[in-house]
Amino acid sequence: MIDAAVAPIEGMWAKGRVKLASEPKGKRFGLFDAKGRGVDIEVPIGPDWKGANGVKPIRAVMVGDSLVAGCGVDDQSKGIMPLLAARVASVPVGRWPGVRSASSARPPGACATG
Repeated sequence: MIDAAVAPIEGMWAKGRVKLASEPKGKRFGLFDAKGRGVDIEVPIGPDWKGANGVKPIRAVMVGDSLVAGCGVDDQSKGIMPLLAARVASVPVGRWPGVRSASSARPPGACATG
């Protein structure tokens, strides 16, 4: 019961004293090729978007706190989502250890990389 009474007081105290860091520069969206390299795009891609080779990208979103928001980095490209996306993009199709799917069941010589 005391927590319910203290929370609003702590909130008012923090609002007047805690300074939030500014948002890192850079885009909040991006695209990586099959080698994990960033691809320069001007606007977020829609659900029907396909690359020049007809391949649809894997879409991902993160929801969270300061870690997801990129606090502590000087550019959005250094946040956790871009780093994770680059790592996922650089793993050849069928090379995820412990994952069985239609693509991972193919022989290694037939694995697509992009």
